[in-house]
Amino acid sequence: MGNKQVVLVVDDDPVNFDVIEILLFKEGYDLHYKDNGAEASLLLQKPTLTSFY
Repeated sequence: MGNKQVVLVVDDDPVNFDVIEILLFKEGYDLHYKDNGAEASLLLQKPTLTSFY
């Protein structure tokens, strides 16, 4: 994972993720996608960023 900043994108429309990916990935962010709030909430309750993988 290195020194990249991690961004969790939560949206049920894959087109929105594509737009965000275009804007943020080229800036060096490590992007992770969840398509609903319940999955994102569960992910954020885990203690480490390695839980994203």
